[in-house]
Amino acid sequence: LYPEKYIIAGGTHPTVDAQDVMQNEDIDCICVGEGEQVIADIVKNYRTQNLSSIPNIYYKQNGKFHKNETCMDQSHSLDHYPLPDYSIFKFEDMHCYKARIKYLPLMLSRGCPYNCSYCSNYVVFKVSKQSKRLITRIYSPQNAVELIKTNLKLADFRSISFDDDIIGIDKVWNREFFKLYKEEVGLPFKFYVRSEYVTEEFVQLVKEAGCYRVTFGLETGNYRLRKEILNKRTSDAMFVKTFKLFKKYNI
Repeated sequence: LYPEKYIIAGGTHPTVDAQDVMQNEDIDCICVGEGEQVIADIVKNYRTQNLSSIPNIYYKQNGKFHKNETCMDQSHSLDHYPLPDYSIFKFEDMHCYKARIKYLPLMLSRGCPYNCSYCSNYVVFKVSKQSKRLITRIYSPQNAVELIKTNLKLADFRSISFDDDIIGIDKVWNREFFKLYKEEVGLPFKFYVRSEYVTEEFVQLVKEAGCYRVTFGLETGNYRLRKEILNKRTSDAMFVKTFKLFKKYNI
C-alpha cells in the first residue's frame, strides 16, 4: 500500500506466527514480543540497513528473509519506558466513544501469571523461551494515574475501561492506586480480574474508587474440563464466592 514506507508489524499475531505474517508482501519487518527498544534500534540503523544485530525481528532485505535471534527480555519495569501516546487514535470513530457511557480503553500492565490453554499467552510463553510464564509488570500507581489523566484530555470520556489481562494481583499496589484514582480521576470504571485475587477488602476498595462493572471468565461449569483441558484451576467454590462478593457491593 505504501511502497515508499518501511512497514513494521508487531503484536500477538506476528509474535506467535512470524512466518505467516512475513508472507504479506507489504510488510518489510516484524517485531516479536515487545517493541519499544526494537523500534528505536531499527530507526538508528535504518539508513545503513544494518539490522542483523537487532534481536527479535524478522526482516526482508534484497529479496531474502532474515531471522534474528529471539530473546524476549522482560527485565524492564514499565516505568522505564515513556508513557504511551494515545493521541494517534481517532476516538470519535471508535466503538468506545460511541458506547452508552463513553470510555477510555487502556492498559496499566503487561503479562499474566497463568497459562490457560485457550489464551494467546499459552503460545507466547513457548515463543519467549525464557520461562513457563510471562513476567507480569505494571506501572507504579503514580505513573498509572498520570497515564490516565494525560489521555483523558484527548476526548470527552465519561468512564475508564482497564483492558489488562488481570487487575488486582498486588495488594499493596491496589491500595495505593485505587486511593490515588479516587482522589485524582474519580470516573466510573470496569476491569478484568481472576477469582483468585478477589477478597472482600479488594471489592470494597474498587467499589469506593468507582467500579461499576467487572468481568471474569468462568469458561465452563464443568470443573474437570476447566482444570484438565483449559488448564484453568479456579474452583467452583471460588467462583461462587466471587459472585456473592460483587453482588454484595452492587457491582
